[in-house]
Amino acid sequence: MTNFYASGHLQGMPMSDAARRADRDSPLPSPSFRAVYDENFKRVWRSLRRLGVPPEALDDAIQDVFLAVHRRLESFEGRSALATWVMSIAVRVARDHRRRFQRKGGRLEPLTTTERDEKPGPHERAMLSEAVRLTYETTDDAVRQLS
Repeated sequence: MTNFYASGHLQGMPMSDAARRADRDSPLPSPSFRAVYDENFKRVWRSLRRLGVPPEALDDAIQDVFLAVHRRLESFEGRSALATWVMSIAVRVARDHRRRFQRKGGRLEPLTTTERDEKPGPHERAMLSEAVRLTYETTDDAVRQLS
């Protein structure tokens, strides 16, 4: 089916429903991932911060967004603007990161002090066990000698 409106034959005349469908159904060239990344990175970064992604998780969230964009770019149908499509992915990724962060117990603080566990480790427990065994053997031998 020839789209006369798109070819310039009917310029200035309103597009019919059939012509709109034919125009919409024509395959659009897929933009390169690099172009999508360059055009949307700053917007995605700001939006993820505003959507509540913690600063510690921001790099991972951005990577998740653009990984999904890279995987799905070939199947982008053009039913919305490319920026809208990328932002819808960012909203879902932000939701997932907030949930994951809340499940982990909120804000993670780095350790500032090195706290030592006072419980004996495996080596110390083995030495203590051996000492107890030797003590009982020695005590048993001493009791047998006295009897």
